[in-house]
Amino acid sequence: MTSQLSESSKYGYEKRDHAMKTPEPDNERDMSWRPWGFWATAGLGLVVLLVYLLLSALTVVPLTIAFSGESAASVTVETLATNPNVIVASTLVSAAIGTLLILLIAGRRKGSSWREYLSIYRPKLKELFIWLGITVATVAILGLIGMLLDRPPVHELWSELFKASAIVPLLILAVIAAPLFEESLFRGFLFPGWSQSKLGVTGTIILTAVFFTALHAQYDLFDLGQVLVLGILLGIARYRSGSLVVPIAMHALTNALAFAQMAYILGV
Repeated sequence: MTSQLSESSKYGYEKRDHAMKTPEPDNERDMSWRPWGFWATAGLGLVVLLVYLLLSALTVVPLTIAFSGESAASVTVETLATNPNVIVASTLVSAAIGTLLILLIAGRRKGSSWREYLSIYRPKLKELFIWLGITVATVAILGLIGMLLDRPPVHELWSELFKASAIVPLLILAVIAAPLFEESLFRGFLFPGWSQSKLGVTGTIILTAVFFTALHAQYDLFDLGQVLVLGILLGIARYRSGSLVVPIAMHALTNALAFAQMAYILGV
């Protein structure tokens, strides 16, 4: 019985207070439902990712027309690729719809609600603040390593977006939309199905971090290494806290710190 209780606390599938109060786990594991298996989880996750990427591409043309006032016939590939407001808006739309799709799929699992499946529970404040502190320390260490290697403090892509796009939509994308979608997919949906497979918790933390890093393929190797480190940290936080709220908050804080750094450096 003791081993069963230990296993229960690992995955965060205890019965929780559904009023979103600070959860106090029961001494019994809720056995009324199971997440999808490894391949079903992978397949459904791939569908979500493809929908996200497809929407990002499909919304570019109408958004370009809306922002520029040009006709559909006059829109060029160069116009599509160089309008930062279009890039931000299309990513916002695809992230919002992608998040809703994840909630829909998670809620369709028999015996489970989307909140249970994704482990959306309010963590204890002390635990949340500890993880946020670890996040700040990790970002500071990675930034120091970048300085020692004479890396630019702000990635060129984000610098150009920051200079040329509307600040409020970019802030919403960085601090709200992106963390919600990416954490709901990687540490929310993929985590329960994979961690209960032969892959285990450690393998799941690493694999989700790898795919999380691949989603940021626009960066160079050094930046991808930083993303991988953060991805692993977010996975550990998800596992140890049993709540998706923790990695979402950590992800949002990381992006907020980067946003504040850009604003300071660029004098905005």
